[in-house]
Amino acid sequence: MLYWPHHTLVPTRNWHWPHFQPSELACSHCHALRIGPGVMDQLEQVRVLYAAPIRVASFYRCEKHPIEAAKPVPGPHTRGTAIDPYPASALSRSLAEMEDAFFAVGVLGRGKGLRDGVLHLHFDWDTILGKRSWGY
Repeated sequence: MLYWPHHTLVPTRNWHWPHFQPSELACSHCHALRIGPGVMDQLEQVRVLYAAPIRVASFYRCEKHPIEAAKPVPGPHTRGTAIDPYPASALSRSLAEMEDAFFAVGVLGRGKGLRDGVLHLHFDWDTILGKRSWGY
């Protein structure tokens, strides 16, 4: 894992993912960033397969982030191994096509908001149990 206390401290030489910026993946609470290079490689592959911009509602969250602090045990966002993505615009490719791209690169866990259709994807889901989907 790589960690920077603020996304502006990420050296350009350490950033190898042209379709994403450290600022869009950083914690909205403290602006820190934790990433796994393998996760970022998969995320970049998704973007290339999807062939359209992807917006990020949430990627890394520190343990003091209000959503994580309210949980009994911090979740995968605190490890930099989960993302809540959405298409950049209504004119871009569909959400289903985005899901297909995530599964094509090996993302195993997928949650989907039953009312709003928001995706929540885990890069580090239990590989013994395999692909999992859930609604929330």
